[in-house]
Amino acid sequence: MGWRIDLPETGERSILKPSIIAGAALLISTTPASAACSAGGSSGVYTISACSGGHYRKPVYDVNGDGKIDENDKIIVTGVPEPQPPQWHPDPDILFDLLKIGDDGFLQTADGDLKKLDLPGDKRGMFYWRILGQ
Repeated sequence: MGWRIDLPETGERSILKPSIIAGAALLISTTPASAACSAGGSSGVYTISACSGGHYRKPVYDVNGDGKIDENDKIIVTGVPEPQPPQWHPDPDILFDLLKIGDDGFLQTADGDLKKLDLPGDKRGMFYWRILGQ
């Protein structure tokens, strides 16, 4: 049982385990450079619902560039019925596992640099599901 996502870029793949935060699964994808023997490439961070594999309903990225993540950062694809596509944040560097320290998230690049990533607000208490009758 599970879900799958068709990644849109040619050669794009997800090779790292997802991080689950506040009901969201953060998946880091990697797209290698187009030349077979060259180094480099790019990455992206997909945010999806950890329960359904579908669209995560709360805004996660500062889409409008106003310095805060709020309802004005919702992405609505006109003409596309529910479910909306996963939220995606591109990055020109190759990214590695998410490191969570307190309420802050950091991604390490191939050069060893750390990039701060805004994380969804963490839910406190129990968060789980159970399949009954099987």
